[in-house]
Order: sequence, then structure tokens, then C-alpha cells
Amino acid sequence: MPITLADGELFGTLCAIDSSPSNVNNPMVLRTFKLFAELISDHLDAGESLKAAHVSLERERELAELREHRRSSFADRLSQPLPGFT
Repeated sequence: MPITLADGELFGTLCAIDSSPSNVNNPMVLRTFKLFAELISDHLDAGESLKAAHVSLERERELAELREHRRSSFADRLSQPLPGFT
């Protein structure tokens, strides 16, 4: 059973091995394999989404730090008297 990610990329194939032969070509077994393949795909996609969210959050933190540094620097300059006006 193919494991396809949300973006359409084929991740791999879900398969099983058993020491005793059995008929897996029935709707219930095929549906079970399909559900497991979807579960694996959803889990992998969620992991990628979580990574992307962490990267985005870190980028926002860095931007907030830069904004705060600029604001602080600007406030410091405003509190200093202008040359020639003292």
C-alpha cells in the first residue's frame, strides 16, 4: 500500500510479512492497510508542519529582538541632548 504525503510525494510502501500464507485481497484487509498508510502519512505531515512552525516561531523571536534593540537604541538617542543646543 503506497504511503503518499499531503504534497503528493510518495514516501514509501506499507507492507507486511507473515510466516503463514493468508489471503489479503479482501476489502477489510485492504481498507485496514489503507487506513494505516493514511495514519503514517498524517503523522509524517504533522511532523513536518511542526518543524516549519518552530522555524517560523524562531524567526519571529529574532525579528522581535531586532525590533526591541532598534527601539531601545532609538530611545537612547532621543534622550541625549542635541549638539549645539545644550
